[in-house]
Amino acid sequence: MRARLRFWLFLILMLVLLIFMEYYQLNQGGIGYFYKRYFASEYIPSSSRFPSPQWSLKDTEGKTYSSENLKGQVVLINFWATWSTKSLDEFPALIDLQEKFKNNDVTILGVSIDQIDNEKLANFKEKSLLPYPNLVSDTDMIEKFGVFDSLPMTFLIDQNGNIVRFYKGKISSAELSRVIEDLLTPTSP
Repeated sequence: MRARLRFWLFLILMLVLLIFMEYYQLNQGGIGYFYKRYFASEYIPSSSRFPSPQWSLKDTEGKTYSSENLKGQVVLINFWATWSTKSLDEFPALIDLQEKFKNNDVTILGVSIDQIDNEKLANFKEKSLLPYPNLVSDTDMIEKFGVFDSLPMTFLIDQNGNIVRFYKGKISSAELSRVIEDLLTPTSP
């Protein structure tokens, strides 16, 4: 009887410890930790989606983009860096998506995590022929989306400001096209 009681106490203690550790890491690692841990490259059902962090950044031309002024649109946020070859290899897929959805309520944003000024980013964007806005990131936005252990990283956000998918690494234009088309298709009540 005593051994059984010790077993159950040990089990309950481990469960409480596990819950505490998850809660602590969620609060310490930011919302991005939770997405990376549980939903990396997975579709998040509408009943389980989490709101995107609140953010606001300017693009290379000085226009401000924010989570608030993009509500009502599907938003793809691609975090990248000039030194990341995988990020650069992904540009054609993002350019294809921009071309395909430019007349829809879809906004594609590149967010450079390089520590470069706006002018250097604008020159890089021009040389790379990127047709979509590129924003100069700050540490606040990076912290809100989580610790990045590899690049590129892409978040797909629905019209209500909720994260639908998270991609770590190079994305597929065809797969993202299907997901974006599904988000643009009205669902019947």
